[in-house]
Amino acid sequence: MSQSSNNTDKRHHLSSMLMRESLLDKDVERSTEIPVVNMLPYAQVVKLGGVR
Repeated sequence: MSQSSNNTDKRHHLSSMLMRESLLDKDVERSTEIPVVNMLPYAQVVKLGGVR
């Protein structure tokens, strides 16, 4: 299949630090850390029942 001058492929390459690195690498872990945000700070969970 030959390539034409009209490129209909709409994919884009995104540069990312995660592409070639191990996800266990400490530098990668530090670069992806964000502060914890409580989405429902006043919600509480009550579990009723037990293990059968």
